[in-house]
Amino acid sequence: MLKARVPDASAARVSVFVPKPGIGAIVCTRAVDTVLAAAEQTPPLVGDTQMNTFIDAATKEVLNLHSVIASWYRGDASAQAEQLDQYLSNFHPDFTMIAAAGRKHGRAAFGDLLKSAYGSKTELDIEIFDLEVEYATDDQVIFTLEEQRRWERNFQRRISSAVLVRAEDGTPQWLLLQQTWIEDPK
Repeated sequence: MLKARVPDASAARVSVFVPKPGIGAIVCTRAVDTVLAAAEQTPPLVGDTQMNTFIDAATKEVLNLHSVIASWYRGDASAQAEQLDQYLSNFHPDFTMIAAAGRKHGRAAFGDLLKSAYGSKTELDIEIFDLEVEYATDDQVIFTLEEQRRWERNFQRRISSAVLVRAEDGTPQWLLLQQTWIEDPK
């Protein structure tokens, strides 16, 4: 399950709820569209339509990543290795992730890490809170967000910074993900 709350201009929150297996991807798509539709009801942050469109696409990509990861870790039947390989094309060739435990992973190592984790947390739920745009241009956007993960009897919280850049085809690609524990996950 993925839940997200994205602040709008009035500081109210729009929630995205993705139930467990069966209809997850369909609900996620509608829910993300709902988030973006709600964002379109607020005054734009800047006057540049191209920038706003890129920010919207990057926001959707951040939410989608967490949905894909939750599905993968749960071992959902809809999560296939070929789909993961295709999804990894959303990551820039120079992508770097600095995990909350301090390990640095490039794109290939990140992909290997995900592949080895298939079905490892069958009860995983991910919640995203306070997804905020910290900086944006026509070609890049920097987000901060809080992520909470629950599975079985475990609970983890982390704060992340993410940099997404515009690929040649105009879609957002992950360039950097930096995670930091909010609480020690003992």
